[in-house]
Amino acid sequence: MPIPKFDETMLPILKVLQDEEIKSLREVSNVLLEKYFSLSDEEKNEKVSSGENRFFDRVSWGRTYLKKAGLLEQPGRAQVKITTEGLKV
Repeated sequence: MPIPKFDETMLPILKVLQDEEIKSLREVSNVLLEKYFSLSDEEKNEKVSSGENRFFDRVSWGRTYLKKAGLLEQPGRAQVKITTEGLKV
């Protein structure tokens, strides 16, 4: 499976956060890898030009757009929580 585009991570991010708990973005990313995306070791270790992990970068962008849409909130640095609007989606 190729590394998902940021928009392909958005619905799975919301599903991971349905329990309404505050989670770190790294924790969400790990759950996505375990339950939603079957990536090879090579894909899991792929980096973007800044040196960041490509999959984590895509999840970060997915989070950014979900936050702008009012579906997620960021209670702390690198933390996310679903909003009531996010639960409706």
